[in-house]
Amino acid sequence: MTGSVAALMKECGNLAAINMSMFANDSSNENSPATSVLVDEIAERLCPNDCTFHGNCVNSTCVCNEDYTAEDCSVLVYQIPKIISLQGNGLCDRRKRPCRKVTVLGTGFLNSTNMTCHVTEFKVVDGSWTPHNEERAFTGVMTDLVLADCHLPETPVTQGFFNETLQGTPAAGLVISMSNDGVHKSTTNLTFVSFDSVCMNCSISSGCFLKVST
Repeated sequence: MTGSVAALMKECGNLAAINMSMFANDSSNENSPATSVLVDEIAERLCPNDCTFHGNCVNSTCVCNEDYTAEDCSVLVYQIPKIISLQGNGLCDRRKRPCRKVTVLGTGFLNSTNMTCHVTEFKVVDGSWTPHNEERAFTGVMTDLVLADCHLPETPVTQGFFNETLQGTPAAGLVISMSNDGVHKSTTNLTFVSFDSVCMNCSISSGCFLKVST
């Protein structure tokens, strides 16, 4: 019923705009300027796409129904993002930056405070460092239509020497997925590796290897 009423209101608005426009363009009509203003007022009160039947039009702004968002209420808040790649091809040199954040390229991002980066640690090289067994959630922030930033846990990679008794590692990995609502995660996982470039050579495809000179 709500959809029918909304459709009727939209049709009435369109017809009113057409009729008033024709009236305004009639050279014999002395009230054309005033009519033009009225046409503009009608147009300004219409909502984008009539809120796609997922919300109510209030003062030319869509008030979306529960579970819907966007200017015209066309996007489901449970929309699952598709993540494609990570900044730096997923490699972060600890000598150059802290590796506490990575930019993600993808589609289907929502500018939501519930955007979440789901992170699981894994071991890249043998050492005393023990990864967290459970997946952890960190804040995600949409920065562009196809870009989002993932905040990450502090990397165990530090600049120094490591052995079987010293906690730490020259390289560590994360498996990253994303969601817009903290629940419905992307079907694709991406790999992020932080490493110490002084002693390690790393690539996402072949892994990390100790440099011959170290």
